[in-house]
Amino acid sequence: MSKMNLYTIESKGTDANGCSLFEITVNRESEIFNGHFPGQPVLPGVCSIEMIRESLSLMAGSDVHLCKILQCKFTGMVNPMQESLLNAVISLKPGSSDGEGEVVAEILSKGRSILKLKGTIANKRRSKKLNYIVLIPTYNNAATLEEVINGVRGVCEDIVVVNDGSTDSTAEILSGRSLAGLKGLTVITHKKNLGKGAALKTGFSFAAESGFDYVLTIDSDGQHFASEIDTLIDAAIREPDTLWVGSRELGCKNMPGKNTFANKFSNFWFRIETGISLEDTQSGFRIYPLRKMGKIKGITGRYEFELETLVRAAWRGIEVKNTPVRVYYPPKEERVSHFKPILDFTRISLLNTLLVLIALLWWWPISFIRWFSRDNLKRFIKRYITESEESNGKIAKSVGLGLFFGISPLWGYQMITAVAAAHLLKLNKVIVLVSSNISIPPMIPFILYGSFAAGALILREPLSFIPSSLSLSSISDSLVQYLTGSIAFATIAGLAGWLISFILLKLFRKRR
Repeated sequence: MSKMNLYTIESKGTDANGCSLFEITVNRESEIFNGHFPGQPVLPGVCSIEMIRESLSLMAGSDVHLCKILQCKFTGMVNPMQESLLNAVISLKPGSSDGEGEVVAEILSKGRSILKLKGTIANKRRSKKLNYIVLIPTYNNAATLEEVINGVRGVCEDIVVVNDGSTDSTAEILSGRSLAGLKGLTVITHKKNLGKGAALKTGFSFAAESGFDYVLTIDSDGQHFASEIDTLIDAAIREPDTLWVGSRELGCKNMPGKNTFANKFSNFWFRIETGISLEDTQSGFRIYPLRKMGKIKGITGRYEFELETLVRAAWRGIEVKNTPVRVYYPPKEERVSHFKPILDFTRISLLNTLLVLIALLWWWPISFIRWFSRDNLKRFIKRYITESEESNGKIAKSVGLGLFFGISPLWGYQMITAVAAAHLLKLNKVIVLVSSNISIPPMIPFILYGSFAAGALILREPLSFIPSSLSLSSISDSLVQYLTGSIAFATIAGLAGWLISFILLKLFRKRR
């Protein structure tokens, strides 16, 4: 009998072509069949695929899962109340490594084809190379939740579902006979809706306390294919301690236009905040290196939490990468979304504003200091100066422009404006960005003093680096002196940087 008490599978040997034959008897009394399209029961497609997977497990002598489904065609429908006896014909060829294989399978009813499938399989022991649990946060997705859970169980039995205060029939589904008591399935319930971020935090805490090293997250709306879990697992095995994000194909069929815009918007700010370029920063299909990340904290608790987590991981030095995955968007009339465009977009914008400020005032300067090493300097000089295709004049102008913006009174926006100016002037953005980092913490006192001194000289007034009295007038005078002097100081430093760089390049750089 199958794990869900839906059917029994019996091996019937092989045919003349060497294909394995199986006889499948449907259990008509199962609540699943009686409840699926009431009045006109139909064998669910996911159930048909699971029949093939369990038949393959009988062939292999151990539990297997479908790694990739290359072709899947439902060629007919079955009413379990009328057709209870099915047949499966399966051809299995060994794959490139032990425990893997290529499969061609078909399910028939009275000689009539029901399902044709081509794909690859692997022994479940293969996935156990990675100590992971699948986390499914859910809120009012009763229509797709059970199918998502059953799909995931075909790949991994360790699952935690966090019911984030759902008001539909989610609780009944999770406590129903088909799911209740399943080995490896844990259900955690929030009494009220706290947001996706809060649900993820709850799941992360449970996974850490249960001793798992990785957490794979998948949404409960049926957008992601459970068979793509292996794509993330393979990536995590190949490059451990990396946070992998399943990259969706933007602009695919039925994908809302607002999703494409929101993702590009998020990708842009993520690059500003971390220097990392990703194709998809909003996908909920991810695998987190839990041990590497430690306790996952965050100031946000809803959709924006996933973006915050990516940024925090990158700031900790954890590799953050994309890997392509297939995705499904139902037609607009069938789609269920809890994203509130105005409110959630405002939250994401506020979060990005805060993260950009932190990045510009703390993370980028710290990263710049950490970057300085003998090997890094050698590589940088070789790539962007000694072996660069650009002229001495262009390199020197890039240095001068970076120094100008690094000293100018644009605190928090110096690097952004420097790169924008470099783009407009067609100068080397990397050299400009590196030069603009002159305003690192150890240099700030010297830059401030130089700015005030230049301002005092230009305005012909006493140096007011530290006001003699804290009054509105004295503060105003100091501010004017600083702004005047910083622009002059930045201009002088930029011109000096350009001249000195040009002379040094002319003297020591070999002609190409």
